[in-house]
Amino acid sequence: MEYNAEASRRMIRYPIIPLNYSQHLKLKYNYHTDISNDLIDIVFNSNVENVIIKEN
Repeated sequence: MEYNAEASRRMIRYPIIPLNYSQHLKLKYNYHTDISNDLIDIVFNSNVENVIIKEN
């Protein structure tokens, strides 16, 4: 369609960005998680208490 000038004038292009893992779980399984926040907390703050509680 990009080579057809007639069609390209009428076409609206929307960028689609890929999902991260948390968004995938929420969309496909309706599972709400805050995995990314916990990972950030472990890596940058070495805070494992919240992760241990959630893992149990």
